[in-house]
Amino acid sequence: MGKRPPGRPRLADVPASSSIHVRCTPAQRLELRRVADENGRRVSAVIREAVDEFVGDYRDRRVFRRT
Repeated sequence: MGKRPPGRPRLADVPASSSIHVRCTPAQRLELRRVADENGRRVSAVIREAVDEFVGDYRDRRVFRRT
């Protein structure tokens, strides 16, 4: 098996192939950026974690695997 090229680590066994668009207020976006910056992560990773925790309240399976 070949070596993976450098870049963003995989979040799942298969590449993500769909996306969603979320509307938020400028204040919400700023808070997302602040949380991401404080944790050395991208905003998308913060959103995935928030969705995973919210959905986790309704079922036992994680939607996004943490890396």
